[in-house]
Amino acid sequence: MEPIATSAMIGGIVTYLGTQLSKNKDLKALISDIGGSASKWLRSVLFKDNGEEKEVSKMLREKPNSKARQKAVKSMMEVHIEDFPEAKKHIERIFYILSNKEKSTMVRSSKNVNTGIIKSGRDTRIGDN
Repeated sequence: MEPIATSAMIGGIVTYLGTQLSKNKDLKALISDIGGSASKWLRSVLFKDNGEEKEVSKMLREKPNSKARQKAVKSMMEVHIEDFPEAKKHIERIFYILSNKEKSTMVRSSKNVNTGIIKSGRDTRIGDN
């Protein structure tokens, strides 16, 4: 199985957060459920040092299903990883934890594969006429 790109993992994490926020879940509680250093990293990305939500976090909480707001959070995470490449391990950890919690809302693959059409028991992919 091909490794999932960091960008796809971030997209899955943000989708999960948006889905949970749309169910009136608390963002701080969602982050606390992750635990460990990954939770601390995510908290630092979404909250100020005084515990107040950053503007982009507030926007996501207000309209959690907004693709534009989800994209803003995703971009913020990507910039943070660009500045601190070691944070990639936190993304991988968060993605692993959340994908095991809520498999139906996470991105499971970053490839779109067309496997062909099967008609009358015959595989009609290239080479089968």
